[in-house]
Amino acid sequence: MREKKLIGDSIFSGRALTTGKLVAMERIQDHINLGIAFSLNRKYKEAIHEFEKALRIDPHDAEVHFQLGVLYSNVGKYEQAVEEYQQVLNTNPEHANAHCKLGLIYTNTGRLEEAIEEYRNVLELNSQDSGLHNNLGDVYYKQGKLDGAKKEYQAALQINPNLSEVYFKLGYILESQGDYAEAVTAYESALRINPRHAGIYNIIAGIHTKNGKFEEAEAAYRRVIEINPRDAVGLQNFGILLTKMGRWEEALAYLQETLNINPLNVEAHTQLGQIYAQMGKREEAVKEYKQVLEINPHDANLHKMLAFIYDQQNDVEQALREYAQALGMMSDVSLHLGLANLLYRIGEYDRAIKEFQTVIKLEPSHVEAYLKLGNIYYKQKESEQALQAWETSLAMDPNNEILRNNIKFIKG
Repeated sequence: MREKKLIGDSIFSGRALTTGKLVAMERIQDHINLGIAFSLNRKYKEAIHEFEKALRIDPHDAEVHFQLGVLYSNVGKYEQAVEEYQQVLNTNPEHANAHCKLGLIYTNTGRLEEAIEEYRNVLELNSQDSGLHNNLGDVYYKQGKLDGAKKEYQAALQINPNLSEVYFKLGYILESQGDYAEAVTAYESALRINPRHAGIYNIIAGIHTKNGKFEEAEAAYRRVIEINPRDAVGLQNFGILLTKMGRWEEALAYLQETLNINPLNVEAHTQLGQIYAQMGKREEAVKEYKQVLEINPHDANLHKMLAFIYDQQNDVEQALREYAQALGMMSDVSLHLGLANLLYRIGEYDRAIKEFQTVIKLEPSHVEAYLKLGNIYYKQKESEQALQAWETSLAMDPNNEILRNNIKFIKG
């Protein structure tokens, strides 16, 4: 909805002047003209002063009240602005711009129900204003009323189908509601209006990735990079997608390019480390993880990954150090199990027992933990405890022939 402006043949220029009121009206117009001039030069304090002088001459001038409301909003005096707009509506209840301005103030100050009331009042006067439907949709979205927001955005688009931002907001709601096909359709509609919006292609690619449509996701990411070859988000996410597709060498290239843009990108370093680990390039993986830890030494997952790599390399000292670091920050079944198995292999049985018991405490049906406990107890000549642990494990895994044979052996 277009607002009236105080320039040229403004809302004030058509005042009817009778002879008896000529002098007073000229004085009002002088103050109004000065107010306009100050406002155009962003001298809002001086502009407010002139419009207030005009109101002292004619306290019932609705348009002067309206302009004062605008000025008070500009300087952050929202309560005064509300009072001025309400004065306008007392004189003219169908003043659409006053309702709109109140709606915006109420929205921005968290008075959402009052904002809804104002927008509904205007829509009763003009239901074909796409901007009003959009604004009302924004209020519903802030309230968490997604269906109401969706309905208003759809109404706005029915009136004006060239609103890229509204298509985007509609897509975001549909995506959050799990309606991925319709969300993609909305996002693609936004792209028809603004075809070089790399961010929307990134979102579409993410939806396709989430739904296992890797080819469609790849096409969207390639479009991102075509629009902006240095889009770090697109490059990184494309690298992650290529990892999921098993195309590790290509993934490495895109993730390296991400790091060329931002060498401190923790997620890219981490992803590179995971790829190197999967490729069996453990030294390269360690290098990437260590770079992450230089940035964030308190990343428990990175210490966990390093512990596993050092464990696989049989670097006992480093592995024990990383297990200790990780377990100092998090309690994790796989960490306790990994440490327990390492201690078991190097013959530190008492410490291994404690770790396997912790695994069982966290996951009572853990077959391997009971099996290994039984093995340790047997090595320590604790036959009854070994038998109890093995029988517990066999009850959870009745087809385990190793356990059956162990139990038969110990029973003689």
